[in-house]
Parts: sequence; structure tokens; C-alpha cells
Amino acid sequence: MRILSLCRRFVWGAIPLLAACAGGSHTPVPYAAPVAAPAASPTAFPTEAGAVDDWTMFAHDSARTGFEAQNTGITPATVGGLTLRWSYAYGEPVLSSPLVAGGLVYLAGSSGTVRALAATDGSVVWQTNVGAEVRMTPTLDAGLLFVGTHVAPGTFDALDAATGAVRWSATLPGAIRGEPLVLGGVVYVGDASGDPPACNQGGVHGFNELTGTPVLTWYDDPTPSDGGAVWSPISTDGDALYLGTGNTCTPGITYANAAVKLSTAGTVAWGHNSANALSDDDFGGALAIVGDEAIGIDKNGILYAFDRASGTIAWSDRLGDLDGYGGLSSPGTDGRTIVIGGGYINDPTKTPDNPGGLLYGVSRSGSVAWKITLQTAMLGSAAVVPGLAFVSMNDGLYALSIGTGATLWSYSYGDDYAYGSPAIVPSGVYAAAASGRVYAFGLPAASVARRVANTRSR
Repeated sequence: MRILSLCRRFVWGAIPLLAACAGGSHTPVPYAAPVAAPAASPTAFPTEAGAVDDWTMFAHDSARTGFEAQNTGITPATVGGLTLRWSYAYGEPVLSSPLVAGGLVYLAGSSGTVRALAATDGSVVWQTNVGAEVRMTPTLDAGLLFVGTHVAPGTFDALDAATGAVRWSATLPGAIRGEPLVLGGVVYVGDASGDPPACNQGGVHGFNELTGTPVLTWYDDPTPSDGGAVWSPISTDGDALYLGTGNTCTPGITYANAAVKLSTAGTVAWGHNSANALSDDDFGGALAIVGDEAIGIDKNGILYAFDRASGTIAWSDRLGDLDGYGGLSSPGTDGRTIVIGGGYINDPTKTPDNPGGLLYGVSRSGSVAWKITLQTAMLGSAAVVPGLAFVSMNDGLYALSIGTGATLWSYSYGDDYAYGSPAIVPSGVYAAAASGRVYAFGLPAASVARRVANTRSR
């Protein structure tokens, strides 16, 4: 395979991933010592009447659309008024995406530090260390925050979302990179490390979300030495699980480098192998559930729309030019336009005019509406509200017209980039740069107050 590990894959850019391949014991410790809060604006930022922050998982929802349907007040007409509310220095690289709910912002860092920050001013509410690097975005459900470590074997913890205390913990054979999914009281999570020389047998594990009792184990391949992995986010249509596989060691693995529909009992409904499934064409991004289709890209650079029922390809479009370097991001969509990265920064053919990072707006029929050349890869997903797609790309956060790709607002991270994705909720927009700087943006309080008053008067 061309790229042997995530550790080798992402040690680039201005910020080194100091703990990217480090191990560590599992020592969660609730944090009680005082921490100086960052400087915060004294101005309150009220939300729309009746709105609540609800970004509780990677790409917002279990269909992984990245779409915030609530009225945030942030539109193409108002987005230019976004201002920085607060920023916070995490103190270590942050590769996860922020979650925002219940007045808190949740993040995890490269040394295993999981924090809950106050959404109002960025002050630390609690902190727990899970013992090793966290590269995935946690999932919040039923008062629990589910977090996995990126070492093999990996630790999968259920933390109390209000205090950070560990409610239960499980050990998985491989490293945990993909984002968990909760469905029907069961939390599903994948494990990886299937590349040589480890060749760990990877797949999907299900646990009772409240007790941690194992309820499901499904492997890409039944032979332990064959490798295989699930390091993509798991999505659902409310019935089955949709996921990508990769990291193979042996030819002939049935569901190697594939998009898979899996029942909650562990039965494969369908699986579609990549165009070059014996190479390095993992599905590393989510399969977004949009209508009757499951849409996603893998490292062969082809964006696929699979019929959810049959698994047949409804349409496909090649967005990356070089097999194995074609795409790792997840779709963000308003149901009409799909915003997705189709280029990979480690492409050895990259030049100043073709740096290897590309961002696309694609119609639901698969035709490209617009394309942006990037200086870095698009590794996360877009956060979408009507008319807008928020994307962490290059050295900052951008609000793009979802119809044309035009930049309507931006904020520079400085000499930095982002590994994770932004979140947009009624209280504002939240993002984290890879260095560990966390940002919260909002509309001016006066304009929000006027909208709230107008809503109440109607």
C-alpha cells in the first residue's frame, strides 16, 4: 500500500502532531483544579426564540449530512456580520470537531485531553484525560460522551457529559479513528490498524450505551491476519448502519475498501468494493444518507451515490485524478448540493498550481457545480445552513455560497490548518484549528435580539 498509517499520513503542516503515534495507559481523571478562563466578550449572544444547540455528533446528525435545520439567523445576507466571541488555547493539537449542546462545547486533544467548555465564554467546565491520543470526534447521547483512543488496542469510554467521570470503558483490538453512532440504545464504533505490519482484524463493535455490555462484533474479514478496518464515521437511515472499510493486508477480502450496509445484527445487506479494492482505496469519510441514496467518496477519488435499498450505483463522478489520493472528507449537504473535498494533500504530483487539495459543490445528480483549489486537503465536512456551507480549509474558516462556492465571509487561523469540521448552531459557529486554538463566532447581540423580538411578535 502506498500509505501505511495515519501517523505517516498527517505529520505535515506547521503544527506537528506531538502524540500522534504515542501509546499511553488508560487513566481518566476528573479535572477539578481551577483553570484561567480566556478573555471573553462581555456582550451576551442570545439565540433565536425556542432554538437550542444540537450539534451532538460528527456532521451534526446520524445521517451525517452536516445540515443544521434550525433557524440560526446566519444567512447569506447576515453572515458578513459574524464576529469572534471568544477563542481558547487548548494546549495541545486538536484533531476532533467540536460538539455543541446544553451550553457546552466538547472537544478532545492529541494527548487524550477531553474538555467541556462553556459555550458563553470558553471557560473550562470539566476536563478528563483518557490516556492516549484522540483523533475521532466524540458522540453525545443520553447524557454520555463517547470517546475512543487512537492506539491499538484502543480504549472506548463513556464519559458523563456533565462531569467528565468515566461511566464505563471497553477495549477494542485496533485503534479507534471513526466516529461512533448511537441507534436503538446501542453505540456502534469501528476499529482500525489493519495496515501492515499490524494487520489487526478490524470491524464494528456494538455496546449497550448505558452499561457498556457488548452486543455486536462484525469483522471486515473472518481471518484475523487479513487486516481490514472501519475508520470512517458510521451513519444510519434509522434502520441499518452505513460505513466504509479499508486498511487491508491480504487480497481477496470480501468487504475490503468498500462501502457497506450492515444490519444491527451484523448481517451485510450489500457491499461495494472500490474501483481498485486491493490497493489503498479506503472509504475514510462518511456515507451521508440523502433521500434514497448513501453518498460518499473514497481514496480512488470517485464520489458515489449508492441506492440505499440495493447498493447499486445510482451515479458516480470522479473528483480526484490520482488513484489512492482522491478524497477523505465527508459530504455536507442541504439535500440539493453536496459539498465535499476531492483531493488529498499527500498527492506526489502536487505543484503550486495543483497543490492536491480540492473542494467541490456537486448536484444531487452528480454534476459538478463549482470547484475550489486548496492549499491543504479537505479532511472534515462542511457545516451547512440554508444557502451557506461553512468549511475549515487552507488557513481559516470560510462561509461559502453553497450554490456558487463564492466566499461570503472568512476568518484566518494564521499559520495553521484544521483537521476537523466546524459546527453551526443557534448560538453561533464553532471551530478548532489543528494547533489547538478553539474559536466561537456569533452575530452581534443587537441584531439577534431584534430577530428574537420580531419572532415573538409574530
